Amino acid sequence: MYIRKILLTSVINSAPVRDNDNYADFYLMFVYLSIFFIVGFFSILLPNRGVSWLLLILFAAFLLLFAGTRYYVGCDYVGYLLRFERAPLDFSLSNLVGREEPGFNGILGFLKFSGYSYSSLLLICSAIYVLCLCRFASLFRSPAVFLVLAFPVLMVQLGMSGIRQALALGFLVVSLTSFVNSSRVWTAIWILVAAQFHTSAVVFLPMSLMAGRHLSTRRLIAAMVILGPAVLFLLQERLDVYSDRYIEQIHGENSASGAWLRYALVSLPFLFFVFWHREIKVLVPKLYELLRLFMMITFLMLPVGLISSVALHRLVFYVMPVSILALCYVSQVAAMKFRVRPIAHLVPLGVYGSYIVVWFAFSSKASSCYVPYQTWLLQ
Repeated sequence: MYIRKILLTSVINSAPVRDNDNYADFYLMFVYLSIFFIVGFFSILLPNRGVSWLLLILFAAFLLLFAGTRYYVGCDYVGYLLRFERAPLDFSLSNLVGREEPGFNGILGFLKFSGYSYSSLLLICSAIYVLCLCRFASLFRSPAVFLVLAFPVLMVQLGMSGIRQALALGFLVVSLTSFVNSSRVWTAIWILVAAQFHTSAVVFLPMSLMAGRHLSTRRLIAAMVILGPAVLFLLQERLDVYSDRYIEQIHGENSASGAWLRYALVSLPFLFFVFWHREIKVLVPKLYELLRLFMMITFLMLPVGLISSVALHRLVFYVMPVSILALCYVSQVAAMKFRVRPIAHLVPLGVYGSYIVVWFAFSSKASSCYVPYQTWLLQ
């Protein structure tokens, strides 16, 4: 504990002093807003799939540098820096086996053993995460649109803060592409890979048995009964940790103020999905079962939030990629129903644009963790 206190003090003292001027923070907030709206409007104005892929590649390269070269940006920046500093130099299989989340510890240990810096960890983790998001974006007709909508929450709030869960989510969305392609084996494999970075991802393992099948209550229950014991076995000691953290809240994390706002954000498309599910099934028959499954998961998360908003905060990230797809397709159906074509493109951009404005305007974490944006490339 004493060594940890010394490390924490030294890290905080070495951090750059932030400008507390409200006008400066308000001005630098536009770094994030400008990225979202400029790239967003380009993705709308250039709907051709080939052009959208080019824009996706360019934006992905930008996000890699934006997230991967950040310098004291993100609420968990110092926490992961301390974890990197305390990582053992013993990079061996025997040291990883039996430890929690060996995937992340393997990357961290390899970099530490090889003499690389903490900046290298951020860059590599950002590269993996961005590539996984791009793989999932291929499910959408305009892949660049998905990546733009993922920017405010999945990229900034998760990818630039919760590195382990971001990596877990990255591999989870890769598993969803296998789910859509009806591959039960690869769906399960990618979910298990995701669990090596954040154990909570293993709760999605029963989903693998439903890949390529019509979703029904009977099959959903059967999948949970068959793979439920395996999930409990893989979670093992983490169940006590999650119970202490999210239910008993012995560490003091009794609430997450933005959890309900983000839950409303991911739930909104699925509310419309309930009424327009037939039209969406005609529009995207290959994605219909995935959207329907995550609609059920999202609604079942409501009682979780009543128990712990911190747990809800964690789970929302996992359903948001599919919720973004649902929002895009619900908007397309609305555009056809009301015969107003701009709805299909402007509604998703408006929803997530409004969120990022509200978040920066009212969240103390937004101003304290992400503003001003800094990169070591300009140091």
